[in-house]
Amino acid sequence: GDGIAALRQAAPRSLHLVLIDPPFGQHGLFEPALQAAARAVATDGFIYLEAPQAFGDEALAASGLRAHRRLKAGAVHAHLLCLLSD
Repeated sequence: GDGIAALRQAAPRSLHLVLIDPPFGQHGLFEPALQAAARAVATDGFIYLEAPQAFGDEALAASGLRAHRRLKAGAVHAHLLCLLSD
């Protein structure tokens, strides 16, 4: 199914964990997925994002998010994100 559409249909602040791991060749999916996840995640929830590149503070802030933790394993940049207001 369409994960971004499912996130957009979720009630605001209703999810405590959102996992985002789009295909690495689909760079256009990251921002829409982050924006939808930021709307759906609970104020005490987390978003886990895997991507081929690191997402900086400015890019995350544009979606209302901040990095709680980051790591790199091989070609994968992993981000544990939370809402800016936390």
